[in-house]
Amino acid sequence: AQINNLCLDSKFDLVLSIGQVVPHEVTGMANYNKNLLVGAGGVDAINLSHYIGAIVGMETSMGRASNPLRDILEYA
Repeated sequence: AQINNLCLDSKFDLVLSIGQVVPHEVTGMANYNKNLLVGAGGVDAINLSHYIGAIVGMETSMGRASNPLRDILEYA
């Protein structure tokens, strides 16, 4: 998995993700672990999450706290 090296830098005690919780067409709801695992994960993580979202379908994910991609992110 890719992650922005700044997130792993030992000189930081805390990685703080600031944003709003809004419906998201791929992960159901934006923010939380999506920001770290996908947003800071690099282009491969973004592309893979969008691919999974396309397979599942927006109707299954949009605005739902529980959906297949969110389940993967929760597991990680």
